[in-house]
Parts: sequence; structure tokens; C-alpha cells
Amino acid sequence: MHTIYLTDLALQYFPRSTARSAVTQLRRWIVLNKDLQHRLSELHFHKGQRALTPLQHEAFIHFLGDPREQIYPITATKQLPGIHKALTRAVSKL
Repeated sequence: MHTIYLTDLALQYFPRSTARSAVTQLRRWIVLNKDLQHRLSELHFHKGQRALTPLQHEAFIHFLGDPREQIYPITATKQLPGIHKALTRAVSKL
């Protein structure tokens, strides 16, 4: 089994982004997906963590889908329906 780095996973979800931008976007998805955030918390994922455990990696796949199966470009509304609702609520509060 090989180590799965957060940067590598982020680049799989955001292949046309820089590594830094991809990680930032993936972290934003974590914040917006409360179920994923809760599961990662249960698995002791913490801010600044670079390498993922196999269970943490599985949590990303479960909640976000397999990035290898995505057809670029993906939108938040197609990829993560829950994010669309969260963004809509956030914008309506402005």
C-alpha cells in the first residue's frame, strides 16, 4: 500500500489547478460537506495534515466520489449537491 498525499488527491479532483489552489479548493469542499467533515474528524484528520490514512482516503471517495471517474470540468452542483445548497444559503445571508 502506498501513501496517499492530500495534494495528489486534490490534483485528481482539480486537474487544471496548481497544487496549492487544488488543496485550497479541496479544503473548501471539506468545510462545505458537513458529513465528510464529521467523518474525517472521527478519523483524526487535522488541519495541516499532508498524508492521508487509507480510511481517510476512503472517506473522501465515499463523500466526493472517485476523482478518476469525473469528467472535467465538474461543477459543485453536479459533483456535490449539498455544496450547492450551502453556497445558496451563504449567498442569501449576504
